[in-house]
Amino acid sequence: MSEKRYKTGDAICKEFKTQPEGLSDQDALQRRKQYGYNELKSKEKVSALRVLANQFKNLILYVLIAAAIVSVYEGELIAFYVIAGVIVIVVALGFVQEYQAERVMASLKSLVKTDNTVRRSGKLRSIHRKDIVPGDVVVLDTGDTVPADAIVIEATQLRLDESALTGESVPVEHRVGEDLFAGTFVVHGKGVCVVAATGMNTKLGSIASSLSEGSTETPLQKNVTHLTKSLALVALFGSAATFAFGLWQGALFDEILLVALALAVASVPEGLPLALTITLAHGMKRMAKHNAVVRKLVSVETLGSTTVVCTDKTGTLTKNEMTVERMLVGDVVYEVTGSGYAPTGDFLSQGQLIEAEENKLLKQLLTSGILCNNATLVQSDNKWSIIGDPTEAALLVAAGKANIWKEDVNEQYERVEELVFTSERKRMTVVARNKKSSTTDAYVKGAPEVMLQLAHTRMTRDGIKPLTDADRDRITRIQEEFANSAYRVLALGYKEAVTDLNAESLEQELVFLGLVAMIDPPREETLDAIAEAKSAGVDVKMVTGDNKDTARAIAKKVGLLGEHEPVTEFSDAKLQHIVHDHVVTGTELDTIDDDTFATVVDYIDVYARVRPEQKLRIINALKRKGHIVAMTGDGVNDAPALRQADIGVAMGIKGTDVAKNASAMVLQDDNFATIISAIRIGRVLYDNIEKLGVYLISRNFTEIILIFLGMLTFGVHFLPLLAIHILYINLFSEIVPSLGLGLDKNVEDVMKRGPRDSKERLLNRKNKILIAIGASTMALVAYLAFVLHQPMQTLEEAQTFAFATITAMVLFIPFAYRNIHRAGAQKNSTPNGILIGGVIFSGLLTLMVMYTPTLQSVFRVIPLSPTEWIVPVGLALTAFAIISLLKRLVLR
Repeated sequence: MSEKRYKTGDAICKEFKTQPEGLSDQDALQRRKQYGYNELKSKEKVSALRVLANQFKNLILYVLIAAAIVSVYEGELIAFYVIAGVIVIVVALGFVQEYQAERVMASLKSLVKTDNTVRRSGKLRSIHRKDIVPGDVVVLDTGDTVPADAIVIEATQLRLDESALTGESVPVEHRVGEDLFAGTFVVHGKGVCVVAATGMNTKLGSIASSLSEGSTETPLQKNVTHLTKSLALVALFGSAATFAFGLWQGALFDEILLVALALAVASVPEGLPLALTITLAHGMKRMAKHNAVVRKLVSVETLGSTTVVCTDKTGTLTKNEMTVERMLVGDVVYEVTGSGYAPTGDFLSQGQLIEAEENKLLKQLLTSGILCNNATLVQSDNKWSIIGDPTEAALLVAAGKANIWKEDVNEQYERVEELVFTSERKRMTVVARNKKSSTTDAYVKGAPEVMLQLAHTRMTRDGIKPLTDADRDRITRIQEEFANSAYRVLALGYKEAVTDLNAESLEQELVFLGLVAMIDPPREETLDAIAEAKSAGVDVKMVTGDNKDTARAIAKKVGLLGEHEPVTEFSDAKLQHIVHDHVVTGTELDTIDDDTFATVVDYIDVYARVRPEQKLRIINALKRKGHIVAMTGDGVNDAPALRQADIGVAMGIKGTDVAKNASAMVLQDDNFATIISAIRIGRVLYDNIEKLGVYLISRNFTEIILIFLGMLTFGVHFLPLLAIHILYINLFSEIVPSLGLGLDKNVEDVMKRGPRDSKERLLNRKNKILIAIGASTMALVAYLAFVLHQPMQTLEEAQTFAFATITAMVLFIPFAYRNIHRAGAQKNSTPNGILIGGVIFSGLLTLMVMYTPTLQSVFRVIPLSPTEWIVPVGLALTAFAIISLLKRLVLR
């Protein structure tokens, strides 16, 4: 990340027309007017009005509005009020859910310190980050965030965590003349820098500005748009044809217009927008309970159709908490259990538990690791965190597992001198005086190859022994084994009774204590989550800035790299190597053109040393292959790919604001396993949408077929159903049972199926057949009830029996649609209380319509005796039996 362009701090100050003492207040004010505030230009805040306007993108709403207008024209005020009520409910529900999601997103903004210390007119001041201007001299300490792009003019052991930009989990050392970037933060040491660029002119700003504000439609949006257009065309064509046919037959204009309205109402599933909105809102709430905040209602479903999840390594698959796992002390290799910053775990040797406090050699090495250390381990609200370098913090955690604490060690030892770690020296030394014995010793940690050169002896069970060439070879061999397993390896040593504090003297003839191997460990739940994703046919691909060996080792640990089918279709040796290795670096990716990359992208599981712009190439190549891509990430470097992916998933705790704003969903617990929960919920959600859609549309076509049969048989004056009947059936009688289908619980096999084809329509071939079977069966049965009661003589009675038969079907037919994916009974199918309650509610509501005098006149029905109900209920049961049988045959 860093580029050195200047030799001295004075040259840097001169370049930016400032002084080491900082700008004057007048200069700072003038530069703020010139360059503006140091803040990123965020996209326009989503207003309540815009969220409200988004709800009117549903075409069915406009069909309903048209039907409401015609109802007023025809004097059907009850129909108008019912349709208007549905419009209001659908719009209100969608508005409330999306607006609440935006407010949740606003609350996720980090509550981090927003002030920085600067020099102004020779004095130190704490000012708000946005008030910093180019030329300001910023003073940095451990824990500070770099407020803008800057250049170092003073540095003391200055190391920064740049993972938000690079994905690298290892801190980077910076010296005078090197660049610092906004959004990174100091984990060790101190520094002073001159601000070079602020706001949108920073590297952070350039990434933020590259994000396209446009968004692509999710598969569900495309499906619903196609469905609503199709249904609107059916309504328009059917109504127009009926209107023309009626006029040709000599019907009065007002009468045939009313019939056309009835058909339009029958063609449009008025309950679908309401049921769909409630179903999506329920899915949204279920995901929120699983710590996944969805920003857009229609995005809830998208994860259910995901075929590939591209995930960062650091902090997503792993904890982003360096952890000591292996140690070589004396001649013994110890295993250290536990992961993360919580100091809980054990020390094992060949599987046997070791009492670390009673092991003199182990205790000496861990104490040395505490003394040669500048990090701090902090416990707050039963949670452990660190201040300082993660590598040094890992040493403190390992010591804590042996009940050796920095606070206790500091009481016994007084620091005398420190020789800082540099990339040239590759070691750090601390001189400390033992207050009890009054001896002064030097404690050193550094790269193993360097420490082996500096050490002349080694600590063993039998005391200090000479460090022979054979010892060096054995230690080197163990160190290489650790490194090949992606561990970062440090060596520790010490020197007793030092008197000369000169570096050359201090760091010579050391006693070698041992090796410490540490790693950023995978989350405990990651392995199971990836295994479940694979069983669901979802590929997980790691995209990281870490080196190839580290990335490969972590991938193997979490189950990303396993046994693969041999690939022989690529003649090019380089491509053949890539597809067999399944790991590729950013450098290798640069040598492959887009077309070639698209042919091998399915074979690559791990991308290492990847730059931000390459993440976009990966996303685009996968989308070219027809994949629905979810991208997880937390850093600024992830934001463009988060925006470009079908659904971007940002981390809520460690994620930057830029990443969150670019995402469609935010994980509040930063847990990769939450992604799999969201995929499961998304799949169940789509299943439910499919079920309620097939059910509602089949019911609508039942009414269309029934009206056409009546019109063709008896003419336009003897229709089986009135417009008010259709509105009641569509909006009241069916809405609660359809919600029962929409809110159905999980099923056993939802994560054992492959992902749904994103190009597949909601009304696929199977569903169209099921709709045709259901609609024709229900229409013929209702038509039979209508015909049996002689509509030419007793029209109102015949219409009542047709109405009663269709409403009675609500008691049975929804259960036939609960499973539309398998021929047999659904495994582990739990009772659906909402569906059962909805059926009972609909039945009681129909009885109220039939037996309340006021409603009888409104709906133009006559009350039926208990024995007369045998016909509609019997016919409804017959329809249920026929549909269930035919559905079973179709699914087989």
